[in-house]
Amino acid sequence: MTKIISEAEFENEVLKSPQPVLVDFFATWCVDPDTSVLTNEMDHKKAREILFGSNILSYTKDKLVRSKTLQSKTASDKGHCVYLETETGREIKVTDDHQFFTQNNWKEAKNLKVGELVAVYPIFEKLYTEKRTDIVLDEKIIRTLCSSVGISNQYLPRYTERLKRKGLIPLTFDNDKILILARLMGELFSDGNLYKNKSNNYREISFSLGQTKDADQIIEDLKILGFECHRYKLRKREGKILGRTFISKEYKVKCCSTALWLLFRALGVPEGNKTDCNYTVPKWIMNGSQQVKREFLRGYLGGDGPKPTIRLQKSKSRKSHDHFFLNDVEFHKREDLIGSGIRFACQIKKLLETFGVKVRKVFNEDEKYIRKNKTKTKIIHIGFHTDYETGYNLCKIGYCYSRQKQLSALYVGEFLRKRLYERKMWLEKYSDLIMHYKKGLSIKELAERFGISKDTIFGWIKYMKQPMRKVHKEKFSNWYRVATKGLKEGLVWERILKIDPIYLPTVQVITVDKSHNFFANGFLVHNCPPCRALAPVVDEISESGLIKVVKVDVDEAKTVASKYRVFSVPTLIIFKDGKPTDSRVGFASKAALEPWIQSKI
Repeated sequence: MTKIISEAEFENEVLKSPQPVLVDFFATWCVDPDTSVLTNEMDHKKAREILFGSNILSYTKDKLVRSKTLQSKTASDKGHCVYLETETGREIKVTDDHQFFTQNNWKEAKNLKVGELVAVYPIFEKLYTEKRTDIVLDEKIIRTLCSSVGISNQYLPRYTERLKRKGLIPLTFDNDKILILARLMGELFSDGNLYKNKSNNYREISFSLGQTKDADQIIEDLKILGFECHRYKLRKREGKILGRTFISKEYKVKCCSTALWLLFRALGVPEGNKTDCNYTVPKWIMNGSQQVKREFLRGYLGGDGPKPTIRLQKSKSRKSHDHFFLNDVEFHKREDLIGSGIRFACQIKKLLETFGVKVRKVFNEDEKYIRKNKTKTKIIHIGFHTDYETGYNLCKIGYCYSRQKQLSALYVGEFLRKRLYERKMWLEKYSDLIMHYKKGLSIKELAERFGISKDTIFGWIKYMKQPMRKVHKEKFSNWYRVATKGLKEGLVWERILKIDPIYLPTVQVITVDKSHNFFANGFLVHNCPPCRALAPVVDEISESGLIKVVKVDVDEAKTVASKYRVFSVPTLIIFKDGKPTDSRVGFASKAALEPWIQSKI
């Protein structure tokens, strides 16, 4: 590895060196410090908040992976930068050499063109983080619970100490693990279970998942909490409906920690078969932050929630059009506990509506089949509106522990985002058009200026009716085929609408290991400008012994960089007898650099 020298070392290492020196002036320019960087598939932080060693989301070999941050610092006096805006309003500010993933591989921002496609991950707005330190759960609540679930006081210290060591009691709203607990609880309220066997004092937390990826996600979250679990195993179940035989597959994940069982029970998870239980959404979730509510809903919707889809709806009265389709949330409740089930459904409705998801109604219907124990149940429904805003807002919540539903939400959500943005622009164009009409422009002039037919404009002006929506002609199936070509894991192509030069006083420098890329405001960007590409070439030349080689970070050595007029990076300068003899700018191969160096020394 080539030595990086400071400004103070430059004179001794370069100017007073008895042998020629090749100086590599480099920089690691990056993004606006206020840019949102994805830390996982649903959460993000401002670039300035990313710390050394933090895990952030990357994309490599058609997979989303977690990568570690090797460097994160704020650099000043950057100057020349680029502002990009896409066709759905995504924005980003970066240094002009920052690279974006395009259909023609990686390209620097300064070389991108309007109309070009760049890869994005459909992220949505960051939720406001409330600074709350109030206690959700403490040792006293655990102690009270133990007596009611049959755990002897002599074993209580063992469990409470274990929870304390793992930082789970006392549990406060500012605990980093509370979001994991919230989404695991959402799953336990749907496809999970707290099981207890009184005869042998056995307790188990179990989860039923649809795919191995979903099971792996549960296991990873449990490990972060500090608990190991049994590896998942495949279970096949055979049944009959209306005379037809079906086989279903599920992956079972089990954790047999009594301490964790007590924690979930104390947090409000019902014990046993939920069809036969009287329960509600815990108060700490109903009164929690938006982040806590969203994580609980993500876990719950991953189990009982419907998968969002776009279907082509045919009509005799008008042309076929895309229709957002969403099934009801459904769960079973024993007939004598129907009141409890309705209350729970109404709480889910209230949580959904805080995120702009409009619920049409909550109702119940009789179950056609009688259970083996001869008891009757009813099916409780939470029915949704199917307008685009509701669909988009539901997709923004997302689904946890159900990769299949989450992928559908990413693609459907991105399609709906595009449609909603078009409608917004359509209404803004209407307002602008009416304003110009009032200033005296004729219908013909307005048609030429705004690119709208004279008949449409005449209708708007005559009846003074604001257009409700712009009718889109793009079908979801066609959009999906083009938008996902060559991409996986929810990524899509987005068209650049605007490119402007800007000035940024500071940028955040972020370097990532292995994959060397991350997601900034949803854009897939590289942390390796030409400086990084040149680095291994310079290292090889240094190891060959052809010439002494050092590196200088222009951010840390501004006086030296200014003195030798280093205006672009990377810049290579050969010093001989303390004076610069020649220089070259940009990336070059080892084969090109070696003869150049030999000719100068």
